[in-house]
Amino acid sequence: MNLKLVRVVAGKEMVDLLRDRRTIISMVVIPVVAIPLLIAGISWFSISSMEKLQEKRSPVALLGAEYAGEQLELLRGAESIALREDLAGGRPADSLVFADGVKLVVEFGPRLPLAFEGLERGEAHPAGAGAATEEGVAEDLDGDEAGDGPAVNLYYDSTDDEARVATEKVVALLVSYREQRVRDWLSERGIEARIVKPWTVERRDIAPPKRKAADFVARFLPYLILILCLQGAMYPAMDLTAGEKERSTIETLLVNPVSRLDIVLGKYIATSVMALGSALFTLVSQLVFFRWLSGNLVEGMISLRIEPSAALAGLLLLLPVALMFAAVLLAISIFARSMKEAQSYVGPLMMLVIFPSMVSLIPGLKLSWATAFIPVFNVTLVMKSALLQDYSQVAMMAAVFLINAFYAVLALLAALRIFQREQVIFRS
Repeated sequence: MNLKLVRVVAGKEMVDLLRDRRTIISMVVIPVVAIPLLIAGISWFSISSMEKLQEKRSPVALLGAEYAGEQLELLRGAESIALREDLAGGRPADSLVFADGVKLVVEFGPRLPLAFEGLERGEAHPAGAGAATEEGVAEDLDGDEAGDGPAVNLYYDSTDDEARVATEKVVALLVSYREQRVRDWLSERGIEARIVKPWTVERRDIAPPKRKAADFVARFLPYLILILCLQGAMYPAMDLTAGEKERSTIETLLVNPVSRLDIVLGKYIATSVMALGSALFTLVSQLVFFRWLSGNLVEGMISLRIEPSAALAGLLLLLPVALMFAAVLLAISIFARSMKEAQSYVGPLMMLVIFPSMVSLIPGLKLSWATAFIPVFNVTLVMKSALLQDYSQVAMMAAVFLINAFYAVLALLAALRIFQREQVIFRS
């Protein structure tokens, strides 16, 4: 191996790649421009859509309005819903929801008036009253399982976003009314309202905002980096192998006084630089973008930032994976006779990377020695830990780095062996 010749070949390939606008698009434009714009667009549309749902007066139908009492006036006066009192007619709730475009059906049970009478007398509600009859809808207004007492049943389609928002609005109204009635009853009798809640269970989140921000970013950033790292190496690998076959320039390169080993290493270095460059551009651009996003687009959102040491650790763990991607893509692409055929070969590889890299989105999943040998899967989890600055498994992080480096060496040796085969190089 001649290091000077390797450097010359790598430099020549880098110049050729950087002259091609498709390389610039896959390495720079997509990570730095396209992905932030896509995320910003999705965030803006999500926020805008939720605001519109909150402002929309969704149609709500009533069943058993004669049992509602003051709650009926409460719903009539609510500006957040459009009450439809003309749609009952003895029809079942599911018919109203799915046939008349109603987003929510509020059913007042026949025993509900007894509850108010019992409240005035200081008695509990009658047993065996008012439970819903359809499976899955018998829920108390504040989310507890329905008991055997008087009930207000809410029927809605959980797959409809507008229906869920309308349900939340009505629940808030009815629960507030119920609690106010109880407080008034206690106040009239000189009883403090807190007697019905002798103690409370409160959650106190002690995670600092910086850690929350890191956790939010660390869940999806490894997935994004790995996908764009693979994409950054994909086009250069295909262009430097199948592309040269298609342009008939590989023969010109082979007649030069340069060994196959030097040629392969030169192409490998160029492809690896593109893969690592894409990962670096992705990480830096996303961190800068999210800091801007939290301060400008989403008011009150926690500041999304990652410590430089965590980002550096993540990139270090990614290094052998990027080298492995470059070698595997070169080995696969050299079999192809054209760029189109190469794309058909490397397409399935993208799917093999997408699914293991999605494990960072799964809550509670941690790396073990049993899974440390699964490529992509292992680096996704250790990158997530590194971005969270969780170094409790530092020995396993080092092991994963070495394991992926070993895989990268095996892939490079496979690529070198394939490049030695004349029937593959001159396949047409």
